[in-house]
Amino acid sequence: MGKNTKRSAVVAGVAAVLIGGGAAAWAFTGWNVDGSGTAEADAAQIKPLTATASLGANLYPGRKTKITLKVDNPNEFPVTLTGALTPGSFEVSKGGTVEANKKCSDELKTTGINVVEPVVFPGKPAVPAEKSTTVDTDITIKDLPQSCAGLHVKANFTFTAAQTAV
Repeated sequence: MGKNTKRSAVVAGVAAVLIGGGAAAWAFTGWNVDGSGTAEADAAQIKPLTATASLGANLYPGRKTKITLKVDNPNEFPVTLTGALTPGSFEVSKGGTVEANKKCSDELKTTGINVVEPVVFPGKPAVPAEKSTTVDTDITIKDLPQSCAGLHVKANFTFTAAQTAV
């Protein structure tokens, strides 16, 4: 092979490496390409919690007793009980004459049943999704109308909860 042929072969080889190397670099780094898309879902419904409570003893002013609360969570997410029980309306359903029941009922509308301290949930208990939890705490009666002595009183109440992070 002549000098020019060898030189041409070397130049062609170097050019091939450079071109091939450039192509390899291009293939390695690639081009930046953006994209887009969509996602859809329904947000969960918020369903009200329900609760039933039972007291450990008959009530009178100064009485401290246990209150057991069963909270039902129909939601698909867990919640934490965050606030105190707040009494609302009262019903006198049995135990006395019509007049006695009415007198107690009227006084309860005015004064309610007062407690020494708010009825709170100890430790902010959690209620799992679609399950029930039972919570015990204490209640101390401060005031109860005397006209309600011997009668059966039902208290409607509210309470608060917040969705628990999962």
